[in-house]
Amino acid sequence: MGRFREALAKKGQKNLISLKRQFAMADTDNSGTVNLNEFEAVIRDFNIPNFTVNDAERVFNLFDSDSNGEIEFSEIMDALCGEFSETRKRIVSEAFDKLDVNGNGTLELEEVKGKFDATRHPDVIMSHQSAEVI
Repeated sequence: MGRFREALAKKGQKNLISLKRQFAMADTDNSGTVNLNEFEAVIRDFNIPNFTVNDAERVFNLFDSDSNGEIEFSEIMDALCGEFSETRKRIVSEAFDKLDVNGNGTLELEEVKGKFDATRHPDVIMSHQSAEVI
């Protein structure tokens, strides 16, 4: 798993977001799981440096603890992200509290929309879309 993390790190900052997107595209039945062939395709398409099909199979088997031939990609993402530091937990908690206007512990779409400033979105800044569309 350490080699997998290191190989991903070489891909750049947004590697986990891109990897999650690759997993979502491979999950054609929207089950939240991928089989070995789909996992290998994700790894191959993601072009992770020095990471072979054999490496992908080892990582897959690591997560297929019940040997049913499928893994939940959310588990892989959790393992790759690791635990939040105390500072990051505090920042996430503060951001959540600012968005949770009614204080019920759940973010409703309207609360998030009410706090979102679309004028700062890159597409609006570049005049590709209006703030109202975003």
